[in-house]
Amino acid sequence: MATLKFEDLLKGCASPISEATNPNAMMDRVQADRFFDLVRDSSNFLQNIRQMRVTDRKGKFHRLDLGGVVSEGANTTSCPVERRPEDSMITYDLEKYRSAFSITSDMLRYNVEGTQLLDTLLGMFRKRIAVDMERAAVMSDTSVPTGDNQSALNNLIGINDGFIRLLKDSVPASQVIDAAGAGISTDLFFEIQNRIPVEYMSEMDSYRWILGPRMYNKWAQSLITRNTGLGDQVILGGTSGLNPLGESVFKVNNWPENLDNGAGETDGTYMLYTPLENLIYVTGYDLSIERERKPRCDSWEYTMYWNADFMVENPDMVVLVKNLRLCGTPATGLCSAGTQDANHNPANPA
Repeated sequence: MATLKFEDLLKGCASPISEATNPNAMMDRVQADRFFDLVRDSSNFLQNIRQMRVTDRKGKFHRLDLGGVVSEGANTTSCPVERRPEDSMITYDLEKYRSAFSITSDMLRYNVEGTQLLDTLLGMFRKRIAVDMERAAVMSDTSVPTGDNQSALNNLIGINDGFIRLLKDSVPASQVIDAAGAGISTDLFFEIQNRIPVEYMSEMDSYRWILGPRMYNKWAQSLITRNTGLGDQVILGGTSGLNPLGESVFKVNNWPENLDNGAGETDGTYMLYTPLENLIYVTGYDLSIERERKPRCDSWEYTMYWNADFMVENPDMVVLVKNLRLCGTPATGLCSAGTQDANHNPANPA
């Protein structure tokens, strides 16, 4: 079966993308699916989190959470006590994104790639859009200023809230660990696991350490000094397969690892401990790729528009580490009693 290329989407729009009078091309649902699949497949992060496609600009999803005790002794109460999942709503509000470029007619006609030049350009843009949306998913923060005089990165991440910003506002305080400028360590990994609420312990197999590649390499480097064969394994075999506490690591290539922590410290970062399915990338179907002839400049303009948003299904499942420094002294002495465990407290009738 032939592999679908990004440029095939343009060909599928036939008349609108040709040199017809109307340059606009609103894609149908099948073409929009192909576009978002191609973008997703160019990002390892977007491939592995949950993706949802919606027809409305704004909307809500039902969220069900069944925590606590749901079973009882058959003779303990006069009637069976019903237990119901907690029903809540999570909302999405799509933001519009665009990408644009121009190319002269001479460049289209006279270039070393011949007629393949446009295909090459579109393929390059598709890969870069995937990188951009990965960065937007992680780093977006509506407090970042945007506008004509702002950087390209600001104008990408400043229109929405991404996963880090959303979790900073919603993760329970008992599940937020302030590393206070310390570095990654085995002690930190143990403490992170200690913060998971007991009602989610049964889902530990789906949890992942989510962090940047340099931070993970820093932890692996610390293993070299151990008086075991593990140090040689790291040196000779790299970091592949080194899973802290036996749990899988998910490295996000575009994870921010050099954030400004203040006082001249510029290598702060975050780490998440959550199932990947808990993170949701929402896209709309109203995708358009438009081409317009500019006769006076003897060029063609290409513009793509799409809509996206980011959601966390259940922040209560997440442990968030903040103020973690790439070059900080490994964190030690972290210890807590864990999150409150009402379900194991016989004195509590809940």
